[in-house]
Amino acid sequence: IVGDIQPQSVAMNAGMQIGDEIYAIEGNEVRGARQTMLEILDATLDSNTISVAAISESGAQRQYLLEIDSEAFINDDSRSTYEKLGIALMFPELEAMVGEVLSDSAAERYGLLANDRITHFNDVPIQNWQQLTEQIQNHPNASVVLTVLRDGQEINVNFRPDAKQQDDRLIGVAGIVAYSSPSLLDKYRVHIRYGLFEAIINAAQKTWDLTILTFKFIGHMISGSVSLSNISGPVTIAEVAGVSFLMGIVSYLSVLAILSISIGVLNLLPVPVLDGGHLLHYLWEFIAGKPLSLMAQLRAQYIGMVMIGSLIVLALYNDMQRLFGF
Repeated sequence: IVGDIQPQSVAMNAGMQIGDEIYAIEGNEVRGARQTMLEILDATLDSNTISVAAISESGAQRQYLLEIDSEAFINDDSRSTYEKLGIALMFPELEAMVGEVLSDSAAERYGLLANDRITHFNDVPIQNWQQLTEQIQNHPNASVVLTVLRDGQEINVNFRPDAKQQDDRLIGVAGIVAYSSPSLLDKYRVHIRYGLFEAIINAAQKTWDLTILTFKFIGHMISGSVSLSNISGPVTIAEVAGVSFLMGIVSYLSVLAILSISIGVLNLLPVPVLDGGHLLHYLWEFIAGKPLSLMAQLRAQYIGMVMIGSLIVLALYNDMQRLFGF
């Protein structure tokens, strides 16, 4: 569900409205933010226009045509897919109430507790969690006063947010998690359940779709329309896996599935040393009626090792660049 649209953005130019619920991309039905994102990504590899079907808040069906520069869109890794379209997804307005205090954080050091309702930040009234987050981020390492409603009584807490580097600026970090009741999130959550055999069919279809998407990416990398910076190594994989684990078992298993598909696709490429290279060798033997000479096989092995070695170096370089920003 579209919660906000940036001025002069792709979504704004297409006429999208706040409250639109996206239900199809290029005619393919989508349910949930993750599936929608993958369909948008797939569409950008094929065209500079994306067809989006949505239902407005009043229930009217709408069709939008998003005009993009596909090459620039794909290679912009500084923003999420939705940010590049100029869309912020709708999310419930949370109270400025502490749901959890993280260990070894500023909140723990200064005595904030779960269920504390923060009403003022340096005498500035706080209406919701977003306002509280903005105030904290704008005051790294600064001494502030929080007015906290605890057990029906207001108390003042002297507080100093920790500082954290984010992109090119220093932001404040408190170490608290917002309180949100399950019923509040139900409107924004999609539950999809399948029976055993239906689940197997859907799993096979999704595996096929992700395999084709991966091959598309590789093809665009070879043609030069997709930057080689999209190749990641073990450092990025470990980071993504760690974050997905914190998000829950479904996200973690989804990341493992995507990694397995990516490794499977890589192994099927017609590169000597890999299984795809062996299949290519068997195909040659079938067509020619005889195997390659021993010298040709050795040379192919050397070429394959150089290609794989170069890929490893490139992946590690991209990892270090993301990690250290050089």
